Amino acid sequence: MPTFLTHDSLKRVLQSLIVSTYRPQHLSSERDPGVAGPWSENLSLVGSGHNALGCDSLDLLHISAAVNEMFHLYEAALETELLRNTSFGAWLDIVRQAWQSGVEHITVTTSGSTSSPKRCTHALSSLAMEIDFLAGLFGQRSRIVSFTPAHHLYGLLFTGMLPDRIAAPVQDLLRGADFAVSSGQVRLQPGDLVVSFPQGWDWIDRSFRVIPANVEGVVSTAPCPLELIESLVPHKLSALTEVYGSSETSGIGTRRWPAKSYSLMPQWTRNSSGDSEPEQLQHQAGFRVEPMDHLEFASDDTFLVRGRTDLGVQVGGRNVFPERIAEKLRTHAGVAEASVRLMRPEEGNRLKCFIVPQAGHSAEVLSAQLSQWIESWPVVAERPKTIRFGPALLRSSLGKNSDWG
Repeated sequence: MPTFLTHDSLKRVLQSLIVSTYRPQHLSSERDPGVAGPWSENLSLVGSGHNALGCDSLDLLHISAAVNEMFHLYEAALETELLRNTSFGAWLDIVRQAWQSGVEHITVTTSGSTSSPKRCTHALSSLAMEIDFLAGLFGQRSRIVSFTPAHHLYGLLFTGMLPDRIAAPVQDLLRGADFAVSSGQVRLQPGDLVVSFPQGWDWIDRSFRVIPANVEGVVSTAPCPLELIESLVPHKLSALTEVYGSSETSGIGTRRWPAKSYSLMPQWTRNSSGDSEPEQLQHQAGFRVEPMDHLEFASDDTFLVRGRTDLGVQVGGRNVFPERIAEKLRTHAGVAEASVRLMRPEEGNRLKCFIVPQAGHSAEVLSAQLSQWIESWPVVAERPKTIRFGPALLRSSLGKNSDWG
């Protein structure tokens, strides 16, 4: 596979990866590498000055490790080349050299919003099958408007591979890998495909009174609230497509408003031996995955998402299921939303919960009611030991639930 992304798309993905990796180490730095727009290829990643990123030797090790890991440079014996050639253009050349030498995989990481980031490896050929399908859905779009980081899998597919396949230019609304836009800077036009995530779409919905005709949208990374979709379509967008999948599986299905069910992407087929077995999907490339959610199939290629698969944890030697317990808490009067997790080791070895009260219900009264109710539960291991309250569940920048402490 001599190429995987065009030159411009690789620049976008690589810059996004470098910025996201570098910024956490320099949150107090006066220099912000994310605000300068697209980088020139002669930008030096080390040193100081107008055309330098400012990395020191330890920064360079940290960033080059992320690039090496994502693009599998070690498979082409190129891992140390990043340390010897420290311009942005040289790193672009090294990644392309890896592809030309036969590297056939790419590794992305999850956001790590609720746990440690997880590394997910995909065959380039498998991702290309997904793009074959997406190009059929969005091939008539004249421009991609990107409102999502390009180095995450969602961004890689929709703001890298897809625009390359359908020959559509990309308008990037990010500064580096950060969201730094205002409605005055965004000029949507007929034929656009806007790629965002639920919180990004909420910003768009609340910031734009009018959107030009024939603008479509795509949403992924987290469930999109129905009320937000109904506010956007058809009042502002001509169409909105939800993409169901994950960093582990890539895209699995799509749902175009007002459809109620998702349609399985053609590279996947069901592979279940019976109702008692976990739902599995088989990819055209030959591998199988077990979705992270309960999928309720109405037919072999249409399904509904019925919530996350119960992932058990051990409390007192007993398997308990935090999401089941959160669902139970949501049934209590006055509870608008609930989240449950296992305590961190320094906190203890029990469950804890976070509660969002309904309007008109005080946390103080609700705390007493919940504590009394929880104490009546017959299984001690299922009882959250501490309760926290807040106005909303914490979300990451991509709209996923974050660890609330």
